[in-house]
Amino acid sequence: MEQLETTQPLTLAPCEERIEAIADEAATREADAGWAIRIAVSSSARNDVVGVGGTIQISGLGFDHTLEIDGAASIAQSLKSVKLGGVITIIGFLTSSDKQTALMEALNHLCIVRGIFAGSKVQFGEMNRAIDSIKMKPVVDRKIFSFEEVKEAYRYQWDRKKFGKVVIQVGN
Repeated sequence: MEQLETTQPLTLAPCEERIEAIADEAATREADAGWAIRIAVSSSARNDVVGVGGTIQISGLGFDHTLEIDGAASIAQSLKSVKLGGVITIIGFLTSSDKQTALMEALNHLCIVRGIFAGSKVQFGEMNRAIDSIKMKPVVDRKIFSFEEVKEAYRYQWDRKKFGKVVIQVGN
């Protein structure tokens, strides 16, 4: 497996020996485009790793930030993979489970659990109609990046040099 270069060190803390990060299709596309680092992709109950050279074997370490897209069926796994004081961001609820993770389990891990609401397709349509009706225009930064400059565009945003939206031009 190739060595990954990051601009910030990945700090880890106690958890189970074997950790496999789970990514959805969108996360896989971002990793393939070079916008994210893919650690492992799993979509089976056995956690078989697909699309990478192997699994991460770590002894007594955990992740700073875990993205939870599955919901009730896998939140316990996210709790085991996050470091003490780490963050679990719940993006979706694709699965359900008879066993609900208790609030005390999150408190015992001394981690932050936050949810993000994405909305439905109907709500997305309503939002777009409202934006069109008031002729809302986004504030866009004066600098436009080419697709080849994606990493520079992200750095520009992370360094807080932007004013408004950062634009990456795709195609001509």
